[in-house]
Amino acid sequence: MGGAPIVPDVKALNILMNVYAKLSDPIAAQDLLEQMLDPAGGPDVPPVSLAGGSSAAQRPNVVTWNTLIDAYHLTGDLTSALDVLERMRQHGIQPDARTYTSLIATVARRRTARGGARDPDLAFALLDEMKDEGVRPNGVTYCALIDACGRCGRSDLALKGLRMMLRQKAEEEEEQRAKASVSTAGGGRSSNRRGGGSGGLENEVGAWTAAIDACARSGRVDTAMQLFRTMPKFGVKPNAITCGCLTDRLLKAGSVSRSSSSYSLSPTPSPCLSNEEQFTERASTRRALYKGEEYDGNGEPAPRIAETLEVLRYMKGEEIEPSEVMYTSLMSCAGRLAKMESRIGGGTLDGDDFSDEGASATEVYTELMRSLMRGGGDGASSSSSRSVSDTVTIRAVAKGGRGQGDSDDPHTLLLKVHLVFQEMTARGVSPDLACYNVLLRACGRAGDVDRVRSVLRRIISEARKGGDNAFDGPNDTTWREALRGAAMAGDGEAAKEFWDMAMEPYRANRGDGSNATAKENTGAEGSGTRNNWSPDSASFEALVEACVRDGDGRAFGGEKRTMYGRAVEAYCRYVRSSSDSSNNNQVTLDVAEEVRHDPQIMLLVLQAAVSVELMSESRRVAGNDANVVLFAPARQIAVELVTLECLREGRIPQTSLDIKAMKALELAWSWVT
Repeated sequence: MGGAPIVPDVKALNILMNVYAKLSDPIAAQDLLEQMLDPAGGPDVPPVSLAGGSSAAQRPNVVTWNTLIDAYHLTGDLTSALDVLERMRQHGIQPDARTYTSLIATVARRRTARGGARDPDLAFALLDEMKDEGVRPNGVTYCALIDACGRCGRSDLALKGLRMMLRQKAEEEEEQRAKASVSTAGGGRSSNRRGGGSGGLENEVGAWTAAIDACARSGRVDTAMQLFRTMPKFGVKPNAITCGCLTDRLLKAGSVSRSSSSYSLSPTPSPCLSNEEQFTERASTRRALYKGEEYDGNGEPAPRIAETLEVLRYMKGEEIEPSEVMYTSLMSCAGRLAKMESRIGGGTLDGDDFSDEGASATEVYTELMRSLMRGGGDGASSSSSRSVSDTVTIRAVAKGGRGQGDSDDPHTLLLKVHLVFQEMTARGVSPDLACYNVLLRACGRAGDVDRVRSVLRRIISEARKGGDNAFDGPNDTTWREALRGAAMAGDGEAAKEFWDMAMEPYRANRGDGSNATAKENTGAEGSGTRNNWSPDSASFEALVEACVRDGDGRAFGGEKRTMYGRAVEAYCRYVRSSSDSSNNNQVTLDVAEEVRHDPQIMLLVLQAAVSVELMSESRRVAGNDANVVLFAPARQIAVELVTLECLREGRIPQTSLDIKAMKALELAWSWVT
């Protein structure tokens, strides 16, 4: 039993035409348009008689014409695209911003009757025509214009297009301010012209990216970098495409002309030169490599390392993940740098003349590893950097989730970071402390305590070796990441081991029998390294978190109480004020006051104290734990904690208030009275 045929409307036909366009088949798209214009229809379009006697439902609209222009754009056929524009007008359809954007994007893709393959003049003519018709160019339009200039090798015209966009943006913002002032005074509303906006340009970042690429492609790398640095001043943030494009150009950048080379790279300076002259030649060679002014020994342009690192650091700060292609290019660049450094006598590209710039293969590899570990501290500095997200990340990853900003699970991140580290060492590049700290963070994120311990030992071993590239030893970041790794794994034993290793110098220097502070850190005598640690609140929280989580996971009562007890003991030993100044077992942290005012840390200690008290009351665990010194009864400590101002109602972050925490608060308050 037959029914009425299904008659496609213009929306369905536009979808079909878009398929033809994506397949780069403009002939099929053009044929579909002709069927839509013909009342008799065709193979894909039923005749008007089947559409109720009206062709309105199948009449081409502006989307139809734009899609056909897109089809010609994808094949670079500018002549046919301009013909479609003329027919579009003949049928009473007014072009819009997308129409002109597609046409401008088609300019200079290949030689046609309307324009040459390297002639962007028609793109500017189309932009003028667009404005004359009252159609407002947007960021994508200017991106197409600037990109056309870049294809023609005309970076000067690309910059002209960028200036035109910025001028339009400034004029529109001024116009919007004036309209807002009039509207406020008169109580009315203003309207925009056709294709207008509300001040500011949509997708403006694309135009900046196209200008950066055009400049870098024509050898104006310094100008490209200046544009990159200027973008934020105009309220535009470089995105992943901007950074990827610029990095690719920087890694390929060198002298514009090989004939301009005034000297070649040799493994060692000429033996005919004096020692001073050899040093000068080697320094000049390093500087040329660093700044990208010369070609390397394989005839390839020397990459612009300083600028590449600047872009990588920006990406790290903005949590922009480098693409796989970018990683491959950076790895190749780092490998080339390692060869260059070896060829100039084993030195690095960060010699005395420009060491502040930081341009060694080690740093490139380290930045790669940092980029992988986005979404948290980069392990480069020794400053305390703790936030609510740090604790949330520890707990999320510990439960099998992912850290904030991570697209990969922690074990995959560790694998990627370790592969970069292996490639680095295989190239003969010596890791520095910043590099080890990033590796340590990756191991910690994965909760791999054995690897954390191994990296710590390697850091200490490398520090004891000494030499030109030696570092003093573990710093704040080193110990903080090690402790966080123990917290991720819920390993209280490892956390105590790492904490004791870091605290040993303090205990070794307390010869006067009085309470020491964490400020008195000069290193343990005979250790061969300096311990550059100043415990911060993040490190202390990781210690407590590791002990509490370890206690939660223990099945045997005695072991559970030991772990909870160690969390309370840490509070008593390093944070809690003591009236007994002769107690040699206490070392007050410099950040003790900060810790006492931190609701997250105090809540963890409170839970531990309540757990110790409950286990003692229930007599499930008899006797005292010789491995734990609480300095005061657990109940007393719990009462002290629950009355702290930071644990008052409304002060505790909601992320910390789980069922166990709420029960601990309730019990502790019941003990107050």
